Amino acid sequence: MNESLLKLLKSETGTEVVRESVLATPTPVNDASEVWRAVREFAGEEGWLCLTDEVRMIDDATDLDTLQGRVILSGELAKGARSLHIRQAQEGWSLIHLCAGEGRECLKWGESFISTESNNGLRLNYDVYWTLQEGVYAPYAFRFVGFSEGGNTP
Repeated sequence: MNESLLKLLKSETGTEVVRESVLATPTPVNDASEVWRAVREFAGEEGWLCLTDEVRMIDDATDLDTLQGRVILSGELAKGARSLHIRQAQEGWSLIHLCAGEGRECLKWGESFISTESNNGLRLNYDVYWTLQEGVYAPYAFRFVGFSEGGNTP
């Protein structure tokens, strides 16, 4: 990619745009216990899980045993350059493992969103990846990278 184009994107959007590879590996599962197994194996440092009755923030001190037996509807966990996204799918769930620095070369920039959990003062941070498809850049993947302070302000 042309460096002058990267500078133009930064001047127009105010966001640093960089080249970075990302590998997205989806895995279909059809049993809730498989979802829990993936969460435990991933051992995320921070993230969130949407259960049937609440949204729970997760950090490395969270005792997952207290949540065992409950159904995960969706979630996003991060640990360094890796993320695990959990989504409901037609026949169960889709577990998407994402790894920055591997896979397809993309353009990446950060996005930040105010948490919908009232008064927690957090923002959810994502890396958004775009790739060249048929001569134009199109969204390819996004990766939850963690929380930051400042959720009460846009």
